[in-house]
Amino acid sequence: QFSPDGKWISYAKPDRGLRSHVWIKPLAGGAERMIGGDEFLMTSGARWTPDGKRLLLLGGVGAFSIASTSRPVMQLYGVSLTRLEKNPGERGVDTEEEAQSAPPAERRGGPGAAPAKVEVNIEWDGLDRRIRQITRAGESVFSVAPSPDSRTYAFVTSGGGEVEGRALAALYTIGEDGERLTRLAVATPSA
Repeated sequence: QFSPDGKWISYAKPDRGLRSHVWIKPLAGGAERMIGGDEFLMTSGARWTPDGKRLLLLGGVGAFSIASTSRPVMQLYGVSLTRLEKNPGERGVDTEEEAQSAPPAERRGGPGAAPAKVEVNIEWDGLDRRIRQITRAGESVFSVAPSPDSRTYAFVTSGGGEVEGRALAALYTIGEDGERLTRLAVATPSA
């Protein structure tokens, strides 16, 4: 997938053990870099957030072998492409006075507003330490799509229950901080 500014491309390719990993490469030329390192058994499904500040990916951890019939459970992860100014788990508001004095949220363009120019900057130093797990589901996440404001992610899992031994897909949304999980729909089995 192309980055929002069109200067980078993310893709998945297999390693020597045929396990998929996400890579980023500048389109103007240069070295490709693997995202996630060795802590992931496999990664795939990378998507850039529209604001260009994060790369979302599906990552699986656990023990995998050719003889195994099970696959690792894939979860949704977010990678901050630049250094974080504060702990992502910290809300930044501890008292009612701080909440009242906080500046209003940055307004995003409405109808007729010019789209904001996005430039993707990647700070490679410490990138692997900025990977944060967003979902913690018991079932695998299969795909993800970031919202236009980059603050909410829609994803599909096999967590919709079972009918006649077949897992049903479920559509969820979750906030960029891993909060506000909402199930939107469950697939209905075909007759």
